[in-house]
Amino acid sequence: MENKILEFVREFNAGLENSNEYNSLQYQNDGYQEGILLPNIYAWSSDEGEEHFRQKALSSLVRQLDLLQNVAKELLEVEISEFFAEKKKLMKEKFPEAKLQYFKTTSEYNIVISGLYNDELMGQFGEVVEEDFKYIFKGLKIADISYI
Repeated sequence: MENKILEFVREFNAGLENSNEYNSLQYQNDGYQEGILLPNIYAWSSDEGEEHFRQKALSSLVRQLDLLQNVAKELLEVEISEFFAEKKKLMKEKFPEAKLQYFKTTSEYNIVISGLYNDELMGQFGEVVEEDFKYIFKGLKIADISYI
């Protein structure tokens, strides 16, 4: 497991390479708990002078968080695409005449299922997809599943 975590940390940090900021992820394993940390975000330092420190700190935070968010979003979209590709494959096996499409609104996803299928069985399939999504992508959710 450690190698997969280190690989992820390196991949994420590679997306930050063009930044001069101190905001890279770090892997930690103290023997009790293993985790990925974001230990350093410097919003302001006295090297920059005290004049306009508030404005400098706020702009620095926004810039760094935006950079982190952009890298995370790019990697997350790949993972979500892979998740839905697998669910589409499973659905095709069970419901050959049905189609699954998804789209994003802010941090929520909507699913549209169309075609020919058994309503009850497809409803169960949709519930499983939603539960899997919530479990795998902690904090994100499927806002709506439409059956047409």
